[in-house]
Amino acid sequence: MDAAAVDVVRRFYEAVARRDPAKAESCFAPDALWHLPGHGPIAGDHVGWPAIRDGSLAKRGPLSGGTFKAELLDVAWDRATSWLSSTPQETLRGACWTSPAAS
Repeated sequence: MDAAAVDVVRRFYEAVARRDPAKAESCFAPDALWHLPGHGPIAGDHVGWPAIRDGSLAKRGPLSGGTFKAELLDVAWDRATSWLSSTPQETLRGACWTSPAAS
């Protein structure tokens, strides 16, 4: 990963914040893997834009009552993998939930 790839990550977070799915899609390779740890309704491996969009991103809004947002904090990488540090925030059952996350 290089500076251009980091720029792609930043553009993706901007697209999500602006709710621009076409711009978000342009940030992914056809075989991209999006891994979300855990056992929740969006956890697991999502491969390719349709799976990433439908299996994760499209569910965030409804699961949070439309309150989900994420702030990109940092990006780290090695030859084959990137890690993102972000702060997701949403309101669930009337309570605001914020958790630092790395993926």
